[in-house]
Amino acid sequence: MELQNRESHQLLVEIGAIEIAVGTFRLNVKQFYFEALTSRYRCPSCGERFHLTGPSQANCSCGASFDPTVQFQKSTCCSAGLTKRVLHYACSNCGKTVRSLFLFDEKLFDQAYFRERMRWSRVKERHQEAVAREMLRLSRSDALILLEEIDLSALPDLTEDIDHLVGCPEAALECWSSEAGPSYEQYRQHIIGMLHAATRFSAMAPLIPEERRDKVHRFATLIFMEHDREVDLYQMDDDIMVSKT
Repeated sequence: MELQNRESHQLLVEIGAIEIAVGTFRLNVKQFYFEALTSRYRCPSCGERFHLTGPSQANCSCGASFDPTVQFQKSTCCSAGLTKRVLHYACSNCGKTVRSLFLFDEKLFDQAYFRERMRWSRVKERHQEAVAREMLRLSRSDALILLEEIDLSALPDLTEDIDHLVGCPEAALECWSSEAGPSYEQYRQHIIGMLHAATRFSAMAPLIPEERRDKVHRFATLIFMEHDREVDLYQMDDDIMVSKT
């Protein structure tokens, strides 16, 4: 077992040494290739030698910066200049893909193109969000302006329906007015005073001792407050969660 481990370790060491040797050889070949290639060309601005600084990117001591593939290379199909596409070069005449002499084993990556694409993607995303917000805003109804005291008896069977929703079996209710009990504004202020955090409807303290009447008035007040965007109401099983908007 120990012998096998020693042999395995030695094999890994030898493989690592081979990888280093291959990498060094490849780097030397690449350097020699570009040295021979660039010796045939001169900077288009000053006529001096230039240096490759990246995949098909060249800089000169005079300050010039250019793409040597576009600057010097011609297509074999039409003997025309090359144009730079997103991931390759192409003949400017027929559009055929042409391999760049100034790329050894690198892949062409147009950074400016992808930066622009990312910028437009962000702009498009922000535009879509703005459109969605505006559509949501336009879908909302206008604010309800109360010009007079709310009268629940003005709508037939409303109180009976509210009785059913809040779990009160009795059907008859007196008109909601200052004579019959607290007003809408008093209930509104009472509710606002309890909403320091999200609260269940069933956990809200009553304003009057009559449970059935208090529940109905409290529920009706919440409906109007939600319409005015003062509160948010969420159904939770048999109860309602109330929170400030």
